Amino acid sequence: MLKTVITILLALLLIPDIYLYRRFVKPSKAGRWAKLLWWLPLMIIIVGTVLTFIPGRPRTEFDNVFIIFFLCTLSGKFIFMLFSLIDRLLKSTTRYRRNIFTISGAVIAVIASATVIYSYGWGVSRFTVTEVTVASPDLPEAFDGYRIAQFSDLHIGSWRDRGQVEKIVDLINAQKADMVVFTGDIVNSMASELDGYESTLEAIAGIDGTFSVLGNHDYCGYQRHATKEQQAEDARKIRTFQHNIGWHLLNNESTIIRRGPDSIALIGVENWGEHPFPQHGDLEKAMRGTDSIGFKILLSHNPMHWRHEIKDNAKADIDLTLSGHTHAMQLRIGDHSPAVMRYPEWGGLYGNDGKSLYVNQGVGYIVPFRFGAWPEITVITLKREP
Repeated sequence: MLKTVITILLALLLIPDIYLYRRFVKPSKAGRWAKLLWWLPLMIIIVGTVLTFIPGRPRTEFDNVFIIFFLCTLSGKFIFMLFSLIDRLLKSTTRYRRNIFTISGAVIAVIASATVIYSYGWGVSRFTVTEVTVASPDLPEAFDGYRIAQFSDLHIGSWRDRGQVEKIVDLINAQKADMVVFTGDIVNSMASELDGYESTLEAIAGIDGTFSVLGNHDYCGYQRHATKEQQAEDARKIRTFQHNIGWHLLNNESTIIRRGPDSIALIGVENWGEHPFPQHGDLEKAMRGTDSIGFKILLSHNPMHWRHEIKDNAKADIDLTLSGHTHAMQLRIGDHSPAVMRYPEWGGLYGNDGKSLYVNQGVGYIVPFRFGAWPEITVITLKREP
């Protein structure tokens, strides 16, 4: 998917490069070699794109720096081109002869590039804790005030150093939650990304344990494997890793959490996804044995699962669903994110007829950019309604 996105952006980058060259560079008095330098960023991006997608090459900091250089170049040139075109349009249709929009475009292009740099240098590690309360009359009395710490989309292969992951673990443990849940995408594409992180992730602790489900990346479908068997083996290693560090991986299964005579059900499904995401979730299978439990929590990576199988389904008596996946597209301004174009429920708390959904924005990243949609750990407090 990332390869497709970068290929499209590369094609889009040609448009402002050609326009700005013809509009400003070619007519200038600069020398021939100086004009040829205009194409240097594009050449760097083409070479970087080729290197980024060498099969089997592990992700490095080079990839992060390259993507940021790409985004800075694309956003700056595209914005400047659009504002310049407004000036040209006005000049061709009116008596307007100024360059106000061109100058404004240059300023905004610089601001956009600075925002990209900030989002890379600081935004991806601006960890936040979101406190949420979910109330229900079905919650057993013994679980009134029960605290769940949720994190999602770790994408551990993207992190620059172990220290950032350790900060995430420390922040989770600082919440002193009754239960910790992870809602999928522990890696980008390979099980080897987890090498050396056993003791770090094993330290995550909830009173009742740490529970997890798989996300679309955890099936290793974003890395080219020689055979399907090798891909399946890589995915198996991810499941084994979670078992070995003491996480309770719920693959279309459930477990019962007890407090004295009271109990709640925690249900987990494998990744439930619409095309092109893998579809392995089986809610009916996962819910077996929970009919007698009055309050149910579902861990499901993709929030579209809630919309399609839970929200309006009377048979799916799930009180609370916890999801991730969207990252809020790693861009959020106030209560708005471009993620809404793909996901009606993209971040935060949603509800429908007694069924709640919380979509965590994730703590990790694929593209090394976060602005507004800061990396998030959620603490959900359950309250019993009278």
